Amino acid sequence: MIFASLIPFFIQLLFSALLWIYAEKITNYILLNNENAQKRSIPLYSQELQAIAFSVIGLVIIADAIPQIFHVIPNLIRLNEIGSSLATPQLKVETIFSLIEKIVRLIIGLILFFGSKGLVGLLKKIREAGIK
Repeated sequence: MIFASLIPFFIQLLFSALLWIYAEKITNYILLNNENAQKRSIPLYSQELQAIAFSVIGLVIIADAIPQIFHVIPNLIRLNEIGSSLATPQLKVETIFSLIEKIVRLIIGLILFFGSKGLVGLLKKIREAGIK
């Protein structure tokens, strides 16, 4: 049961890692192959686009995590109210684990949303260190 609740998290983590690794290639592809790139009045640079992408992904994660947290909290309260006679220890552990997972998602979303420029700078430094 715990593995079933971890599958969506790991899928999201995998796509996030792929985006992290290929962010510069994706941005360059979008910017350089766009026929309308020269018609823009305000040029977008790859680092700015990466920061926007991280912010959008963080916002999506936050928007997904907050409602889920508010669904799990009442379940946890109900499990504590009914006592151990009706609620199995396994159900309590799964509910607590689910709440922790949602809180971690929220924290990751907040880091991506508010720290997007810092993450892009860090990503640039990591790539430059790998090239040298």
